[in-house]
Amino acid sequence: MNLKRYPLLKKYRFRNNQSSGLYLENRGDRIHCGIDLYAPEKTPVFAVDDGIIKSISEFSSPYKMPYWNTTYEIILETKSSYFFRFAELSEVFVKKDDKVSAGDQIGLVGQVLNPKKINEHHPEYIQQLASKNRLSMLHFEIYDRYPKKSKYYLGGNWFAKKKPPGLCNPTEFLI
Repeated sequence: MNLKRYPLLKKYRFRNNQSSGLYLENRGDRIHCGIDLYAPEKTPVFAVDDGIIKSISEFSSPYKMPYWNTTYEIILETKSSYFFRFAELSEVFVKKDDKVSAGDQIGLVGQVLNPKKINEHHPEYIQQLASKNRLSMLHFEIYDRYPKKSKYYLGGNWFAKKKPPGLCNPTEFLI
């Protein structure tokens, strides 16, 4: 499947050679479920295809991890039967059950990481992102079925040996 619209402005395209925020990246006790598209905070986020907004919820919060800011996620079901998770958003411009078209602005990139709260006790990859000033991003996931809530999923990471049911590789959609 080809995306009808890239989720961000073209200058923030995914690069094969980025070193973090990759699909199934091994983070020691967890794997990364999607791809992080690094962009400045408040960068517009666009629907990638025609579909219906299935859910909107909180994605990250300092109550879940002390170095997180509060961000939100949108789950979009498309006519092609894929489900897209747009996460780490500062603002959401749609509501549950809204119909959207490819290219509609659905939200804004958020700053998920709070550099004032990151220290040497936090995971190495978090410290590296802070040192490179990669604090804001769109976390992008694709599923072939609705992504169910799970005790193994937190902030775009999966804390189990096998990947989440229905998770697809978003790399091929983004290159």
